[in-house]
Amino acid sequence: MSSQEQHTQVKYSEVSPFQISDGFTRNTRMEPVKTIRIFIAAIAANISAFAVGTCLGWTSPMSPKLKAQDPTDSPLDRPITTEEDAWISSLVALGALIAPFVAGPLADRIGRKWVLLSSSVFFVFAYILMMVASEVWILYLGRLIQGFGVGFVMTVQPMYVGEIATDAVRGATGSLMQLFIVSGILYVYAIGPYVSYVALQWCCLAVPIVFDVIFFFMPESPYYYAGKGQKTDALNSLQFLRGQSMDVVQDEMTVIQGEVEEAMANRGTVVDLIRNTGNRKALIISAGLIVFQQLSGINVVLFNSQSIFVSADTGLDPAVAAIIIGAVQVGSSGMTPIIADRLGLDRLFALTNDRPNELWIKLEDFHDEERFAKYTDFAIGDMDENYLLKKLNGYSGDAGDSLVEQKGCEFSTHDRDNDNDPTKSCAETYDGAWWYNRCHDSNLNGRYIRGGYYDYQQEAQGIDWYSWHGHQYSLRYVHMAIRPKYDF
Repeated sequence: MSSQEQHTQVKYSEVSPFQISDGFTRNTRMEPVKTIRIFIAAIAANISAFAVGTCLGWTSPMSPKLKAQDPTDSPLDRPITTEEDAWISSLVALGALIAPFVAGPLADRIGRKWVLLSSSVFFVFAYILMMVASEVWILYLGRLIQGFGVGFVMTVQPMYVGEIATDAVRGATGSLMQLFIVSGILYVYAIGPYVSYVALQWCCLAVPIVFDVIFFFMPESPYYYAGKGQKTDALNSLQFLRGQSMDVVQDEMTVIQGEVEEAMANRGTVVDLIRNTGNRKALIISAGLIVFQQLSGINVVLFNSQSIFVSADTGLDPAVAAIIIGAVQVGSSGMTPIIADRLGLDRLFALTNDRPNELWIKLEDFHDEERFAKYTDFAIGDMDENYLLKKLNGYSGDAGDSLVEQKGCEFSTHDRDNDNDPTKSCAETYDGAWWYNRCHDSNLNGRYIRGGYYDYQQEAQGIDWYSWHGHQYSLRYVHMAIRPKYDF
């Protein structure tokens, strides 16, 4: 029976946290990746996201001041109307809608770092305008310009952080953006009601200035340098971010260069998003999440939190109520970086221990040939057991059984050496994360190496399944899925 026929007969849930690894965490005990450097650069970049948060939260404490009858705490000589207030709140979104069409191409032309630094120009100019505004249209203009800055950051900052991070910390560093945005919102919620209109502009103006001063000293993305053919600059960037020698980062540079060259040779179009089944599914899921999130009205609530509580007349100080909302957002967002890279195995433990489960593995090489391996009894241990591969029985398939040697082994990563080899860390030596013994017959979270075959010196570092292609071939595609046993 072919793997395709087998796949159509059984309905497995795509619940496995395993992914193809197409990046590096360099793998010697002598020179581990200094992840603190990656986090420093990511945090520096995320100060721009903090500035975004100040823009999003600005109207909550400022609208009551602008609508008040007391002109001593407003730059205008009259209270604004409800319609004017709505325009002041929403124009930042219009600016953010336009900006990505400029920021994206600009990031490829002058670099991610310089586009992020340039976003501060919009923020600074906008706050100066709103500080000296004497007419409502000047506030409109200031909010629109703020939106341009927001659009620049939201387009380029995830690109920069994703490109500087290793696979091991990409989930955590990517989650920092939301934390910094809601922290910026809380910043204006907490300060705005208790200082003058002008004082808040100064407080907000300081954020992009601090960002530029700190982020100026951070490296450009190595992917940008690779795309421009500036290999020396790319290597220097990697050295700074990884804290390793030139010899070690040279290997990662080779992978980055290959990825960039492939991306440039296979530039997609908008039509490809719809034509390709995988792209179409990804587009529907990602766009659907964003659409539902935006249609929930969350931005309206954030823009007008204080005014909403004034209208609700709950008996609680509206300023305090808004601060509570901001604090809850910060608390919940602060948990995400902690659990982002750890949730997968916890979920797998819960699923496999709730009831008997089967494991199905699909493998594909660079010649479009497929194989499969099926196990009728599969379970792992919990965190206290280091996600031990507890059960692995009932093999069938045409790929050969290259997982049985790992049965009874604990899950190892670059920073958690749980293998059975006392002489080395298998995760570091073979550049992966897996149930290593001494060390493995399979390494499905190994390095993604284009073309399949690779040098003897890299033996067993790829995504390999020994019983099919041996240790000197890296597979192109791996899919792991589980389902409840006897679920027909």
